Amino acid sequence: MDWVNNEMLLQKSVNRKLKEYREIVDLMKSAFPPEERLPVWWLVLIAKTKDVHFYAFYDDDRFCGITYTIETENLIFLLYFAVSDRLRSNGYGSQIIDRLKDNSPEKEIILNVEKPDITADNFNQRVRRIVFYERNNFYVCNFILSISGIDYNVLSTKRNPNIKEFGKIVSRYCIGHLKKIPD
Repeated sequence: MDWVNNEMLLQKSVNRKLKEYREIVDLMKSAFPPEERLPVWWLVLIAKTKDVHFYAFYDDDRFCGITYTIETENLIFLLYFAVSDRLRSNGYGSQIIDRLKDNSPEKEIILNVEKPDITADNFNQRVRRIVFYERNNFYVCNFILSISGIDYNVLSTKRNPNIKEFGKIVSRYCIGHLKKIPD
């Protein structure tokens, strides 16, 4: 699936031949801290497997953002999601989330975000992310994803997420490990 038109946004598989490839690399660098970021060339390589997808989104010819997903029969793990800095707060993030939901309406979508930490430089940004996802019908789960000693909130489109299937993705791709939040 190369170009797909879904109402307003177009979706295209990311590869080095895209004229926006450099912009995609720059977006990854600006949207994710180094400890959370994998090299884009490696992400493109892994996306050649059947269950991994790396997409760029466009409004006509204007590059809007990216998603990087790992999918199973019942679940989509949204590992990376970013909207171009100059287009944030214009509804593109919600449109891209809607696209994911529309493409696979029967699948649960799971993602992780930095836990709000009052001492973090980007505390307000972390809170805004969670509010954004909650506005887009995601629920904060009762477990966290720990990657290299850093804990992330996990959010899902289902109130009762499929933790077992998500755990299989996390293990298979060596992403980290899951921890239940104490009651």
